[in-house]
Amino acid sequence: MRQLKSLQKRKGVNKMKFFNMLTTFKAEPCLLDVQDPQNILFKFFILNLNDELNKVKMPIRLYAQEFYNFKNIRDFDYFQATENFPVFSKKAKDILEKYLIDQMDFYPCTIIVDQHKIEAFIGKIKIYKKLFNRVNDFKIEFIGNNIDNDFIIRDSEMEHLYVVTENFKKKCEDNNLAILFKEFLLMG
Repeated sequence: MRQLKSLQKRKGVNKMKFFNMLTTFKAEPCLLDVQDPQNILFKFFILNLNDELNKVKMPIRLYAQEFYNFKNIRDFDYFQATENFPVFSKKAKDILEKYLIDQMDFYPCTIIVDQHKIEAFIGKIKIYKKLFNRVNDFKIEFIGNNIDNDFIIRDSEMEHLYVVTENFKKKCEDNNLAILFKEFLLMG
């Protein structure tokens, strides 16, 4: 039995799956617009330049695109932003923060929709690991080393990319969070 498991791992049979989070599968404009002309939020939340925090104006304001209205926005626990950082509802933050204590910090933000303000939280991913290996100009392979206990990981070389693990997906599903997941696939 031990030999079979070893063989399966070498052949990639038991590879962990990784996911992107989505708000909806529809192709409608359903993002939160981030106004960041000096790239302060990008530097802090994505490049992990912590000295940028004192430049961040609180509360951070995000503007809902036309897909959202004051009624339907409460149906979601995750929001995609025009900057590649996760935005969660208060409900999702309250549930997930106990699992993500060493992996993500939450920062309050305000979503503006139909002249209303909705409380939400931007997640600052703390785990940076090399997830991808460039094979050649046309092929990138997923390596994902040493991530068995991680829930959410940002790539250390291509910081604009992050993935969530099966563990994260399961916690969200077990807690009935309104977050959609799509398996992360690489082209090539």
